[in-house]
Amino acid sequence: MNDRAISESLGFVFVFSIIVLSLGLVSTVGFSQIEEVRNDQQLENAERSFRIVAQNIEELQTGQSVARGGELDLNRGRISTISSADSRLRVSVKSTTGPTDDYQATYELSGLEYQLEGTTVSYEGGAVFRRDRGGTAVIGSPTLVCTDERALVSLVTVDGPEGRQLGGGTVSVTVERQNATVTFPVNRSGPNSTAGRANVSIEVVNSQFKSGWNQHLESRQGWHPSGSGFVCDGTGNGVQTYQIVRTHVSVTFTR
Repeated sequence: MNDRAISESLGFVFVFSIIVLSLGLVSTVGFSQIEEVRNDQQLENAERSFRIVAQNIEELQTGQSVARGGELDLNRGRISTISSADSRLRVSVKSTTGPTDDYQATYELSGLEYQLEGTTVSYEGGAVFRRDRGGTAVIGSPTLVCTDERALVSLVTVDGPEGRQLGGGTVSVTVERQNATVTFPVNRSGPNSTAGRANVSIEVVNSQFKSGWNQHLESRQGWHPSGSGFVCDGTGNGVQTYQIVRTHVSVTFTR
């Protein structure tokens, strides 16, 4: 074999190696990018579905409906319930004038969450969150109202089998209204009423989305940090009317 033949053989081997290496890199990078795009699309679908769940539950809160349902394609993710022990908010009412008694209660909220590749989309207490390595974002607002004269805290407790989870495929999600209760005020006048002015405070006792709750309250007009929570106190001397509402809904998800 002459030098030219050897050179051509080496050239062929070299070019063939480059082609094989390039195909390997393209396949690896390409599949990785396709996987990333597919995950992003699936998480966007989950966000839309959980916003719809939040809208459905809001209709239950306002009495527009008693039950709503829909479907969620889990793909490679899984849906599960949030433990009530890991989802609690404390609400306090402190009188500044008049006969109003001080009030404090801790509400167990529970909720639903969808998880895929280290990212979680969740419904908790009336809010929708998305949490990943970059932090927690609020993508659906709870009903927490504060003006110079009025405070409204409307929370949702999700009743369902704790520890229940499903993965892959399509599931049907059904929400039903159990009851809605005004937990404060209790009376029309006198003690435990809104006869006097008061401060209304919210504190996140336990939640994997605590930073999201705090982020939301920081951005809402009227609420401002106070101690370990946030307070609505009008112009500084409390608000004239205030109401705390708790709605119980049952949630089931099945194949």
